[in-house]
Amino acid sequence: MNSFGSSLWRQRFAIFLAAVGLGLAYNAISPHGVGAPAASGHDPSPLITVWPEVKALMAAKRIVLVDARNTGVFEAAHIPGAVSLPFAELAGRIGPFMSRYAKTQPIVVYCGDAECPVSHAEGVALLEQYGFGDIREMPGGYAEWRVAEPGVPPAQGD
Repeated sequence: MNSFGSSLWRQRFAIFLAAVGLGLAYNAISPHGVGAPAASGHDPSPLITVWPEVKALMAAKRIVLVDARNTGVFEAAHIPGAVSLPFAELAGRIGPFMSRYAKTQPIVVYCGDAECPVSHAEGVALLEQYGFGDIREMPGGYAEWRVAEPGVPPAQGD
């Protein structure tokens, strides 16, 4: 093989390595990484949102903010305007929730912080099991809100 062919091979290999590196970097920083869509062609995961967007949507009364944490934690402190729908009690409390909110109602689900998987699990359940169509998840949860709104006292009770 001449030096031209060897050089071309090295360039192709370098491009391949760069593509693999970019893919790995994207997976490392993306909340869901690069995944294959579900067999039905759609991704059952809730859309990801952050507090500034949620705050604007709440001010415009365009979403319902759902706290997926346990009832006791919610009653002790929660984001003002949020409603409690604990993931641990979802099956028993979904009926009244569905009577109050249409399946077309945009909903944002949050949990304690970015380490808590409950908001994601509840968002998927609302989409897949209960047929809600516009579910978003705020992965930073209550902790994100506390950092963004240090002067706002948390709500208490139900």
